[in-house]
Amino acid sequence: MVIADAEPLMGAAVKRCLERHGLVVSGEAHDGQELLEVTARTMPDVCLLGSDVPPDCVSITAALSARFPDTAAVVFAPTEADADVLRAVRAGARGYLQRDTACQSLARALTGAANGEAVFSRRMTDRLLSELRGPGVGSVVDSPRGRVTLSRRQVQVLRLLAQAATTADIARSLSISPVTARRHCADICRKLGAPDRESAVKLVLSQSGVA
Repeated sequence: MVIADAEPLMGAAVKRCLERHGLVVSGEAHDGQELLEVTARTMPDVCLLGSDVPPDCVSITAALSARFPDTAAVVFAPTEADADVLRAVRAGARGYLQRDTACQSLARALTGAANGEAVFSRRMTDRLLSELRGPGVGSVVDSPRGRVTLSRRQVQVLRLLAQAATTADIARSLSISPVTARRHCADICRKLGAPDRESAVKLVLSQSGVA
């Protein structure tokens, strides 16, 4: 893991927090160029990127996502404004966490990001996916394959996926079998033209109607 923070003292405090919970911090950076260089050298699973890192966290996130697609970029910010989160997601961020996140929760979230999970607060996940709660047959979503309609059940599954739910979690939450849960996940990915569950979630988050 690499930590990027404009304030060295803050970065050092976060490093101590994560190492106390068993995470390995392989590098630190204080600006975008340094972060890209450290990432190229260490190839971490996750980059925890302070929102104040110059020149700006959105352009840095986009550069990280383009050059190192296997490295999860997680933005670490003092606030959780809808527009800021949306810009980060569109740039390729796999997560967005507030600086007041408890140490143990931060370590757990970053471990999830390293394992391919999208890490957002429950409030933000609900906010970004609020347009997928419509009545009737479900919701219409833009995808690489054009506009597609998700059933109400598929919307429920997608919302659980955005909360990093596993197949077993989905089955338990919706009172369906694991086989049915896996089929719903596969159908969602197929409809959206997404290669995997994480990509399906990011596709919908990136077009959410947050101004």
